[in-house]
Amino acid sequence: MLYFVPKGLNLADPRQNHKAALQSNFDQAKNPGLDGYEHRCFSYIQTLQNMEFESSHQRSTHAYSVIQETKEEYEKLESLIESLLKTRINRSISGDATLFGKPLAETGLSDGQKVLIQLAVALHAQKGRLDDTVFLMDEPENHLHPSALIEFLNTLEEVATNA
Repeated sequence: MLYFVPKGLNLADPRQNHKAALQSNFDQAKNPGLDGYEHRCFSYIQTLQNMEFESSHQRSTHAYSVIQETKEEYEKLESLIESLLKTRINRSISGDATLFGKPLAETGLSDGQKVLIQLAVALHAQKGRLDDTVFLMDEPENHLHPSALIEFLNTLEEVATNA
């Protein structure tokens, strides 16, 4: 059983972390369990975007298979976030991941959007570990517009096909 109640709505600014802390948050997000995403959410997005950017650079020394895998994973995260928040992740000239044209921590997301982005990151980071999981959701409508809840449930059904 995995517990995930995204009550923490003060999402940590990834620009406040050094590279090792970003990587640590990224790795922790992949571990079984869905706790603490308010601390890991934006770091996960920033780290995956950095990995995709670095691996796709013309001077990349990564193997082709690593480049393709990183690109596919980033595109899956982009698609999840776009389907739930109706916006795309971009990258500023200074290398910050952005939403709505602003660095992640400055986007002014509503509480519902903060819940949705944490859910998107949690689903992406947990991917195959969600197989054969039974989801019990208590009051999933908290902070969410009814259409956003329906969109999330449809997305959940698409992402966690064996759950």
